[in-house]
Amino acid sequence: MHISLVVTTYNNADSISRCLNSVKSFIKKLRKINLKIILVDDASVDNTPAILLKYSKEMPSTEFKKFKTNKGVSRSRNYGISKSLDMDYLLFLDGDDELNTELADFLNKNKLENDFYTFDFSKVDNEKEIQYNHLENRRVFNDNSISEYLLDYLVMPNKKSMFISCWAKLYKTKVLKNKVKLRFKEGMKINEDIYFVISFMRECKVIEYINVPSYKYSDYSELTKRASLAITSDVIKFFSIISALRQLKLYLIEKQQNINDVNLKFYHCVGAYT
Repeated sequence: MHISLVVTTYNNADSISRCLNSVKSFIKKLRKINLKIILVDDASVDNTPAILLKYSKEMPSTEFKKFKTNKGVSRSRNYGISKSLDMDYLLFLDGDDELNTELADFLNKNKLENDFYTFDFSKVDNEKEIQYNHLENRRVFNDNSISEYLLDYLVMPNKKSMFISCWAKLYKTKVLKNKVKLRFKEGMKINEDIYFVISFMRECKVIEYINVPSYKYSDYSELTKRASLAITSDVIKFFSIISALRQLKLYLIEKQQNINDVNLKFYHCVGAYT
């Protein structure tokens, strides 16, 4: 099994060593998994690139890319995707977060076949780690169960948050290879995660939730902002929520959900944020 880990950074000098140390711990636990690490820096002006360069020389199968101009995390993730298409699966890690080694335990014990896997996460705040579980048990979604979850999301977006972030997930790269336009939308400055995740889900045959913590998120206040999707002072960026939610709406219609019901919940969600 070949997996690509894309680590994206921008001015993460205070956290990147902790992040990369979690990657080292993750690698030590892996068995019979070939991991390629792609470090992508979005023109940091602090010491982040120097730390990444040092790490890339120390660890095998590691590539390092530093952009000269800052253009946002979507470009960095897309670059990581472009370098991962020869692998079986892909996962993302932000430079201020950590991998949970329980994901390595899962990978060692399970054969991956599905198009998309989504996992639990924990948040680390003031050195306290709190576990967040999306569901009680492992589940392979069918059309009805995934539709039910997403319709509930439109009503309760801050609670049904399994698909709002691109991390704590494994993506089958065959899907990305077959759909060359399936990438992060680089013009979006917020809500780009949910746009990409739902777009990816629209191309998946099998989606599975694993009740295993795979990711440590370091700042809950920022997660709350992401979960709310549209908290921002920039009105133009604010309305990117509509573009993101439109992907969700199309997905639900493709799953044969009642169009009137979908529209009602869609406009409820948009209206709540606007």
